[in-house]
Order: sequence, then C-alpha cells, then structure tokens
Amino acid sequence: MAQIGRSFPAHALLSARQILAARTRFYFPSTGAGAVSPAFDAGWEDVSIVTRLKTVTTKIASAMTTVAFSDLLATDEDILFRQWVSDPLVAQTIIGQTLTMQMRAIETLATNNMFVTWVVKVVSNDGGTVRGTLVAITRDNVEVDAATLTNRSLVLATNALAILDGDRLVFEIGTGGVATVSHDSSLRIGDADATDLPVNDTTTTDNSPWLEFQQVLVFQAATVDIFRILRPSSFSGLGSGGPFYHDPLASFREQRATL
Repeated sequence: MAQIGRSFPAHALLSARQILAARTRFYFPSTGAGAVSPAFDAGWEDVSIVTRLKTVTTKIASAMTTVAFSDLLATDEDILFRQWVSDPLVAQTIIGQTLTMQMRAIETLATNNMFVTWVVKVVSNDGGTVRGTLVAITRDNVEVDAATLTNRSLVLATNALAILDGDRLVFEIGTGGVATVSHDSSLRIGDADATDLPVNDTTTTDNSPWLEFQQVLVFQAATVDIFRILRPSSFSGLGSGGPFYHDPLASFREQRATL
C-alpha cells in the first residue's frame, strides 16, 4: 500500500482506455524535431534526404506531407526518408510481440521495384548507444503502387528487450528495392487526419500513418507529491481562511505539477 506523502510518478496513472486497449500507437508527424540524433542504421545505403523528427502517441495535427526521393541508379538499395525519435521511457521490458505499421507509398514506375522499408530500435537517452534492435532493416513483401499513394501494411514479430530508464524508441522508415531504372518513390507522412489508416494494402484515402506495439509502454513524466497537494498548511484552527484552510490551487501552482 502506498505511503502517505510519497511522490508518485505521473506515468503510473494509466487511463482505463490504455489498460483495456493494451496497445501503444505511435504517429509520424511531418514537423517537430527529435530531442536527440541517433546514428542511422548501417543497413541504409542512402541517407541523403533524411530529416529527424519526434514520434508521438497523441496526434499534433501536423500537415499530411509527401516525401519524395529520386535518383538514376539501377542498383539494390535501401533509402532512408525519415527518422522518428520518442520521448524517454522508464525502465521496462518490451515484450516479444508483433509490431504493425501502416503507411501510404508510391513509386514512379513499376520497374522501380520499391518496397516500404523499416527499422525499429531502442537507444540510450542521449541517442549515443543502441540498446537493442527490434526490427532489423526489413522490406515489406508487397511492392508499392505505381499509380497512386496506396496503403502498405508491415507486420513483424520481435523478441523481448529489457530497456533502461530514459531510453528512447527510434523508427527509421524509407523505401528499398532492386531498381531497373531508378529508386524514385514517395512516402506520405503527417498526422493531421483524425482517422488512422486501416490495416490493409489497398486504402488510398489520406489517413494518418502509424506504428503500434501490443503493450502499454510507459514513458517518463513529472512526479506529483500527492500528500503536499492535499494536506492542510497547518493543524491549528478551522474554517475557510483560517490556519487550517488549504487552497489546493496554491499547491498546484507551487508544485507546477503536470500530469
């Protein structure tokens, strides 16, 4: 049983929705820089257009944006488009599970032979150490469409990984393939649409892309001293305005607590 006066992490106060869903879904905003700059996975042959961004679990309504790549190389290459970095997590075990990602993509010619490609890893708080890789660089098994931006569903089973306090998730997403003329291809990112992409390989509607874990991941957060907020200023006197009176709003202002 918790002791009175103990500071409780705000992240411990999980919503009923989180508990029942037992999922953590991340979105891919088109704006908002990541807090750190982890090294790109060595499996990417081309990182010339990469921008580092912050991934979020609550949409920030960033613009739906098409990110395009173009070259004239007939080679087997994986091209990194964007790297998203999460807020710090608390120490926990990311269980072995199936990760699912949905994102729309297109190639300029069917002979480009391009596939949505992804990496999922965990890095230290400063981004300097790779704690472990959940998804090594992997191409989808369905080639992207050459006519219109079309949904692609990437699903992959992962092993468990114990992470340390302050570690961050990193998502690297691009395209890859054995091109006969070029690797010209595009991805659609952003989270402005209220509806998430469904789990299929056919949707062309401009819904928000996402990546989902099958567990509730817990992030670092500010702590709230519950006892300090609720206790009276002193224990001599009664009534509003007297020495026993305690204004809870004053405690909130004093604590600058955030949930």
